[in-house]
Amino acid sequence: MGNQRNYKGIWIPREIWEHDQLSTTEKVLFADIASMLGDGLEFFKSNKRIALDLKCSDSTAKRAIASLKKNELIEAHQRGRRRFILLGTLGKMIFDKGHFGANGGQSDLAHGSERTRSNTVSESLMIQIENANLEIEDFYDFEGELEIHDLMNEWAGHRKECSKPLTAKQRDMFLVNLFVVSKGDSDDAALCVEQAIMGGWSRFFPPRYDEEWT
Repeated sequence: MGNQRNYKGIWIPREIWEHDQLSTTEKVLFADIASMLGDGLEFFKSNKRIALDLKCSDSTAKRAIASLKKNELIEAHQRGRRRFILLGTLGKMIFDKGHFGANGGQSDLAHGSERTRSNTVSESLMIQIENANLEIEDFYDFEGELEIHDLMNEWAGHRKECSKPLTAKQRDMFLVNLFVVSKGDSDDAALCVEQAIMGGWSRFFPPRYDEEWT
């Protein structure tokens, strides 16, 4: 899907603004990445485009990406010849914390202290996984698959076309929904997304294998 961005600005979480290991360029770049991903879009900007947007050199843009990766704020993956960027474990936690009402303030995590893996979804969504007799660790593996990332982007694009764009919180909700109904199987997940889009459904349901499922 295309990145048709419609925004009035970007927001920098306090944990990022006061992060003593990031330059100003890196802080603004993180906010730009988080803003696009939070709107359900993909971040495919090259170093050259980043440099153009931030009015810096290509080498500065390259160092900024490396720094954000080192601090576990982003992840970079390759799809063919194209690089795409996701929020890392810490980056997602900070972004969600700032947008969904958790207590603000300087986090020790932002200053490089020892970190543990954070939950990427709320406790209530975790309970849904447990109630379905599925394992949380299997969910994390499911979440990390590139195929699942592509499916969620496809769903986000469909919702945007329906004038119902996903927030970051809703994306987490639908990701758990997809994991539960597909029981973590990527092939079934693809079928769930296809049937939800073709059926005009507002959520994912367990896959139907009969030919006339609509």
